[in-house]
Amino acid sequence: MKVIFSPIGKKNKAITMNDKLEKTFALGKKRYLVRYGVLGWGLSTAALFAVWTCYSKGSVRPFDIILPFIIFPLGGIAWGALMWSFLKKKHDQALAGRTK
Repeated sequence: MKVIFSPIGKKNKAITMNDKLEKTFALGKKRYLVRYGVLGWGLSTAALFAVWTCYSKGSVRPFDIILPFIIFPLGGIAWGALMWSFLKKKHDQALAGRTK
């Protein structure tokens, strides 16, 4: 069991990777995709891309600002689904190791 966080002064309160995965799966796939895919990756990447576009181009059209806020959140759904499947596999491996 791998400990990823142990609060100072709190004995036996270490948060393990399994605990973190359990919390993640308690969110559910749809909420995970929205929170970490669309909002976490998609919108933050779109904002950075829009700022970079404004900085690097001489003249910016509204289309240059709006389009990233459509495309990157869609990519965030794909990224979130990929991460969900990766975490699911890791969780299943942890459960298999626990039952052995």
